[in-house]
Amino acid sequence: MRNHNYEKKQNLWMSLCDILAAMIFVFLIVLAVFCIQYESDQAHFKNTKEILQSSMNTRKEILTKLQEALRSYGLNSEVILQAGILRLNNEIISFPASEANPNTINLQNIGVLSKIMSEVLPCYAKQKPAVLTTEELPIWCDVGLKNIGASVSVNNCSNTRSVNIETIMIEGHTDPTPVKKTASYPDNFALSAMRASNIWKLLKACQPNLAELYNENNNKIFGVSGYAYLRPAQKNPNDPRNRRIDVRFVMEQPKEAFINLSKRLLGPHQQF
Repeated sequence: MRNHNYEKKQNLWMSLCDILAAMIFVFLIVLAVFCIQYESDQAHFKNTKEILQSSMNTRKEILTKLQEALRSYGLNSEVILQAGILRLNNEIISFPASEANPNTINLQNIGVLSKIMSEVLPCYAKQKPAVLTTEELPIWCDVGLKNIGASVSVNNCSNTRSVNIETIMIEGHTDPTPVKKTASYPDNFALSAMRASNIWKLLKACQPNLAELYNENNNKIFGVSGYAYLRPAQKNPNDPRNRRIDVRFVMEQPKEAFINLSKRLLGPHQQF
């Protein structure tokens, strides 16, 4: 009787050991699969991060080229890399109080800017055939090029890029001083928007082909907006440096990177 009970206990103990060994084996397999999946996900996320970082790098490249070219003409702009902005202060483009057209003395600066943009931007956008026109360009388009300084070569499209420009917004900004009662615009919002619109028209007047630049969705890349006094560049709202034109660059984001990332995070049937 004792031997029988002993054998039953021994068999039970062996069964428990077998089950425990099997559980440990399954656990090790699951752990191995998890480690492999983790390494795969890490590699994928790293690749996605690099793709998205390429967008930031390309935007930095554009802004740097524009800033350096402007500097070669004696025009000192400011670059805000994090926001993707080329800031044109009131020493480059200024406006009379409550008026939407820039001061005449700044027209040659706009001519310089349009020329530089026409050299740099086609490298980062789709371009339709050149616009043929028999109209004479405004004389001030070339005055700045001749009188301010010597140009540097910026038209280098030798590198193939996977990220291009989605949108370029020309943004108008004012200070909080109310517009004059005699002004043509009811408030600073309308005034800032019209200032941005007029700068775009002047750029296009010098370089009509700027209007023939498109993004991957075949939409024209240039647009305008007005922020009035809501986005001051300086702490003092009445600082004249707040009255300015900003050129904001928005880059395309690779769709495949986001789709693949959403599949991994949410599953193949759910995406962002």
